Amino acid sequence: HAELDYGGHNFTIKGPSVAKPEIPNVRYRFVRLGVGGRMAVGPGMVLGMTGGYRHVLSAGEIESPTYFPRLDAGALDARVWLEVEIASSLSLSFVGEVERYFFSMNPEVGDPRIAGGAADLYRGGRLLLKYQLPRDLL
Repeated sequence: HAELDYGGHNFTIKGPSVAKPEIPNVRYRFVRLGVGGRMAVGPGMVLGMTGGYRHVLSAGEIESPTYFPRLDAGALDARVWLEVEIASSLSLSFVGEVERYFFSMNPEVGDPRIAGGAADLYRGGRLLLKYQLPRDLL
């Protein structure tokens, strides 16, 4: 199947008792195009995968004049899960995911900071319990 999404991802450093370090906050807003699929791998078991490219529309403070005003950014993501039916309307899913944002800073002479590129990597996992209403109730 194909996927078209709009989304966001924030990473902010702040706190009432600590001064913010000289690290830019990011606030990604993106349009994502992805593909995915799922297949039965045994009785009551489904394996699924998705992958996508994120066209980053904005990145927050990191693309400001204080940091890298000509920044270009994109991202790739992938998710894999195994869903196991434990009762007729109940299933358990094990999910692993990764997101990698990449940047070209495009510095010019006179810019306050000079860097060629950078990357942010986010990895995660989830354990989900899902209850689905029986079809005769829908």
